[in-house]
Amino acid sequence: MSIIDYDRAMRWVQDAPGGSGPHLLLGNGFSMAYNAKQFSYGALKSRASERSEIGEIAEGVFRRNDTSDFESVIKELESTASVLEVVNSDSNGGLIDQLLAEAQALKETLARAIVDLHPDVHYEIEESASDRVSNFLDNFKRIYTTNYDILLYWVLMRNLDFEDNSEYRRDDGFRGAMPEDPFVVWDNLNSSRNQTVYYLHGALHLFMNEARGELQKVTWIRTSELLLDQIRGRLEENSFPLIITEGTAENKRSRIMQSDYLGTTLRSFANIGGGLLVYGLAFSESDDHLKDAIVNSNIQHLAVSVFGDPDSENNIILRNSVNKMVLRRQALIESRKRRSPLAAKFFHAESVDLW
Repeated sequence: MSIIDYDRAMRWVQDAPGGSGPHLLLGNGFSMAYNAKQFSYGALKSRASERSEIGEIAEGVFRRNDTSDFESVIKELESTASVLEVVNSDSNGGLIDQLLAEAQALKETLARAIVDLHPDVHYEIEESASDRVSNFLDNFKRIYTTNYDILLYWVLMRNLDFEDNSEYRRDDGFRGAMPEDPFVVWDNLNSSRNQTVYYLHGALHLFMNEARGELQKVTWIRTSELLLDQIRGRLEENSFPLIITEGTAENKRSRIMQSDYLGTTLRSFANIGGGLLVYGLAFSESDDHLKDAIVNSNIQHLAVSVFGDPDSENNIILRNSVNKMVLRRQALIESRKRRSPLAAKFFHAESVDLW
């Protein structure tokens, strides 16, 4: 299969019919491209183990499966608990509780590990690198990301033009709260009018305040306190960010639909059309909810990045997953549930000039 470069892929998604895009979907490869040592699951697992924050059963699953993938271990813990509930919940009650408790602890541990390894301040990113990423982002009308970290937010804020009134102006939908509040809140009534940046799985700087019924975003401009310090402060108070760390697509979808923000974000993604460029996403089983959204959307040109050897096992799985989406769209056309076909191309991730 021919793998094209980014420039050709970009021209192709720009030429997609029937859309107002192109749009962008970012996966963990975006953060890994900045620093693989800081944002790989291996690094996160090592940090969590150093702090002795992983439960005994979870640690055993990590070792047995020879993996550092938090989501796969969370999935196994939760799936095992579900099976035990069906088999005999009375006799297995203690073990079920332990499995679920370790799965929840692992989700919280992941948040702490990301914060621990995250760059402390935005100016650790070289200005030239920030400019390159900003130029890349400027090609897209809407930006969707599955990443929890705040690298994207830093780049957007560093290059934000408050005088920009174009359709590509960056707006994450958060607005000022009360003057004395050290945060801003998501404008759930009006955000869809102007919002162009979406955190599909939440992010470290987003916190749900149940008492006030609002999603809050910590921000430097209201406190002059570093974002990572504000996030650490909330973690120390056992207040955890809105991040979706569930192991299966079904559990992810369930958590997403419990949040007004995340549900709105996923629906927005499912409603885009034209061209979509995907950078750094594996399209694994845990991404089935995103694949469903693409298949049922009006996207017609889908360009997906491939990192390294196109014929590696991971890339073959990725390509097969994307090709299945194309076939699923065709089936919808044949059943008269969709009119436009989905075409896919693959491009070399290394041909994108980022960090």
